[in-house]
Amino acid sequence: MKKTHKIIFFLGLTLAMLCLALFLGGRKVYSMVPDSPAEKVYGEAEYTEGASFDAFLLKDGKLYDVYSLTPELLRQKDCPT
Repeated sequence: MKKTHKIIFFLGLTLAMLCLALFLGGRKVYSMVPDSPAEKVYGEAEYTEGASFDAFLLKDGKLYDVYSLTPELLRQKDCPT
């Protein structure tokens, strides 16, 4: 019975750490517009979505948002599928 309790404890601990990493983790992404030094913090889900669309550029150890160069109207991803 003790072995079962240990397994359940470690599974619960692993699940809790995974949830913390997903919801509390964040990455700083900088704008590519020279007059805008503001940074935006992306959560892990947003970062994964942006990385799948090649939205980020790594330069000098910092992540930059490629879509910050386009107007706001054109940034919306409108895919009917």
